[in-house]
Amino acid sequence: MSTNDTERVSTWGSVPFGSSHIQIRHIVFWIGLIGWFALTLVVANVHSITAFAFNLAFLINLIIVSIMVRSAHLTRLTACFCAGGFIMGLLVLASQPLQLLFQSHPLIRPFITVPLEEIGRALPVLYLLWQGRRFHIWTLGATDMLLLGAASGAGFGFVEDAYFNNLNQSVTHFFVLVPNVDVIQGHLSCGAAVWGAIVFGCVGLGLVQIQRLKLLGALTGLGIVVALADHLAINYSQIPNNLSWLTTTLNAVTGNGYVAIVFFALVVIACLIADIVMQLSSLPKAPEFKVARLKDRNERLDQLWDAMLDFRRLAYANFRLKHWQNQPVFLLNRSDLALTVSLLSKRLINRHFNTETPIVSPPAVPSPKPEIIYVDDLPLIKRLDLPERYQVLEEVGNGGMGVIYKGKHRGTGADLAIKVLHPRYASNSGHLMRFEQEARTATTLHHPNIVIVHDFGVTERLIPFLVMEWLEGPNMESVMKTGTITLNRFVHIFEQCASALSHSHKKGIIHRDVKPSNIILTSTEADRDFVKIVDFGIAKVLTSDDEDTLRLTQTGEVLGSPKYMSPEQCMGNPMDSRSDIYSLGCVMYESLVGVAPLTADNQAQMFYKHMFNMPERPSLINPNLELPEIVEPILFKALQKDPDKRFTSMDELLGAINQIKSARSA
Repeated sequence: MSTNDTERVSTWGSVPFGSSHIQIRHIVFWIGLIGWFALTLVVANVHSITAFAFNLAFLINLIIVSIMVRSAHLTRLTACFCAGGFIMGLLVLASQPLQLLFQSHPLIRPFITVPLEEIGRALPVLYLLWQGRRFHIWTLGATDMLLLGAASGAGFGFVEDAYFNNLNQSVTHFFVLVPNVDVIQGHLSCGAAVWGAIVFGCVGLGLVQIQRLKLLGALTGLGIVVALADHLAINYSQIPNNLSWLTTTLNAVTGNGYVAIVFFALVVIACLIADIVMQLSSLPKAPEFKVARLKDRNERLDQLWDAMLDFRRLAYANFRLKHWQNQPVFLLNRSDLALTVSLLSKRLINRHFNTETPIVSPPAVPSPKPEIIYVDDLPLIKRLDLPERYQVLEEVGNGGMGVIYKGKHRGTGADLAIKVLHPRYASNSGHLMRFEQEARTATTLHHPNIVIVHDFGVTERLIPFLVMEWLEGPNMESVMKTGTITLNRFVHIFEQCASALSHSHKKGIIHRDVKPSNIILTSTEADRDFVKIVDFGIAKVLTSDDEDTLRLTQTGEVLGSPKYMSPEQCMGNPMDSRSDIYSLGCVMYESLVGVAPLTADNQAQMFYKHMFNMPERPSLINPNLELPEIVEPILFKALQKDPDKRFTSMDELLGAINQIKSARSA
């Protein structure tokens, strides 16, 4: 099927409008909406204008009250408002034959019409939730559910009041915040908007912990009973010659309408409190999920507001994910909830890195701050003004943030690796701090399997540079491209990796980016696979009191390579040394099996799989793979989703790797 065919099927086609296109279904929708609205105004005359103003004012007041917790978009509230009014219009048409049918039994009619109206008012919200059961339903807070119910009820009430209110009846408005609530003949008439808010506010409170079905059912039932009883009471109070005992009973149960309005106020307060608790307890603590300070913000106000809504959606979805057991609820699946969390996390991470504001002034350096002048048509190697003692020979690597050159010390003649932060990132505070962190971290580590950093500084042109020992040899990424490695080689390589990372952890430093390309295999006279761990650029210093270091790392930013990231790192949650154990386990698995433990089409799916999917057993992927029985349990213990179920330390993992050596020898 071609793209044009797909468009015709899914959108009824489109028509050109200026430089863009408008979908035909949207044109039909707005024509129908305007036609319905105009018909209501013409037929109902002044009543419709008053009803529209009062119901809309009530909805706006609710939106203002919930401004700090709302995540539902205004377009969804508008859709519910319009759909509620449209359904009430259909019920207005249906009321004519019902009146004829029950003309001789007016006391029976409310027991038919009131439930129909309650069901009709709920249909727009139920349809919206059904359509959004894979994603949207998880991002709604309790207050959002209340607002959706209120919006549908407000549209419903607008049409109902416009057609059925009588100018001759005595109407007294109850309170300015709820202008649609009237006192009619001594009975407080809350109206459809309040009833809808009550029912779906209770549903929202029940959905906070969706797996607790009894609580959800009890709250939903309570909301329906309160709304239904009040609705029946107001209907019977307006029927002449009705049964006095029935009217008296309903008025007593509903407190002449005051029970419903008090219950509505309590539901609003409960929803606000529930949403605030979810936001405070469930939004990840990483900087990617925080609003930038005013001076650091580099986005329009509408973009900032969209981000605020996404923060709330992530908090609501993450709260449900943390409190949901494994059993399914109706047609809702925990896997959809987990994917929702992953997608929202990815979107906010992308926003964070797209809106980082460069610092105005460069970091402090001993030399004066000269004007930075970069000539675009010159290669970076020509712009470098390194100290005289270093000679740059050639470029050997170019990554996303930096460039690595092979160099030489003019005095000793020793080969060096010189890493330079790319000029386009040098003025960014976050990138510069991570580059400096790599230098400061590496200088505190003294282990034969960790790269040696000789020098760090900033040139007169404000280009940060890092001078390390020169390493000859491939990295594990290129080695694994040629195929799997033998078990003996596996043990030899990864016992060195575990030993190096154990030293790092004892210094209070988590690497946070353990991956094949950061494991270099050099050759010495005694060892052709002598490991060197490199790139501590996003390492987390656990015991530092330095303010910049803490600000950079204390909450565990979502940085790293998705293919090898631990579940807690994917979520931006606090990490310890067990995160590196998981990442190293991923590399170990891939080196033996030939494929990564988890693969996905995009980063959000990869996050989801790291959080919830265990890899296949190596023997199932490669039946010809002969491994001692002890190997698979070691791999899967390192790859456990729960950090408490992994090896407690890198030393424990090192001991397990040595057991493989012993089992191989036996």
